Amino acid sequence: MSRYTCHEDRFLSQGRYYIERGYNVVLVDLPGQGATPADGLFWEPETEKPVGAVLDFLMARHGVDISRLALLGMSLGGYFAARSAAEEPRLAAVIATPVLFDPSELFRAVAGSHANPSQAARRNMEVLMWKSGTDDLPSLARKWDGQCADPAKVRMPFLSVLGTQEGGVWQKQTRRWSEGVSSPGSQLLVLGPETGADAHCQGNNPLRLVQEVHAWLNSVFSTP
Repeated sequence: MSRYTCHEDRFLSQGRYYIERGYNVVLVDLPGQGATPADGLFWEPETEKPVGAVLDFLMARHGVDISRLALLGMSLGGYFAARSAAEEPRLAAVIATPVLFDPSELFRAVAGSHANPSQAARRNMEVLMWKSGTDDLPSLARKWDGQCADPAKVRMPFLSVLGTQEGGVWQKQTRRWSEGVSSPGSQLLVLGPETGADAHCQGNNPLRLVQEVHAWLNSVFSTP
């Protein structure tokens, strides 16, 4: 997969299915995603700022009704979504698969598992460093130390999605986040092998994720 792709991939795996269900869909490469690192834009902890800029644009240019605007974040986007839910109150509903509220824990775990990386792993690390704007995994982990999303600050409905094949950090953080979110309509959805959607970000069955999110959004948006 090219390091320059992102929102195009999300259109094929998610966006087109929501359009078929009557949604208007906006696909965005936040800093560090897609080709943005080539412009000096790297992953940043305060993701509510670029998300807020997207909302400003949608409201000013297209008159979007934010009372029915939902945000979906996948993989590291699970942190983008969690952080935005905690810090950007204009979002009406948020979905993350899985949730990552403390990225430094994941980055340290990845660093510890790459003592003798294969050629493919080294290539993946090059892409990771390119997106993050750092030189190595320890530097990346240090950059994100103390940068967390707070579930207690979430006020809109939040759907936490967890496939049972997810790694230990993803499993722990998704469950802890769900326990800490108390906003009405929030839910933890666990997808096991019987669903065919238990892989990371439901990569083995993306349509099942769409179906679950669609059903949940119908529920939260129909509730006064």
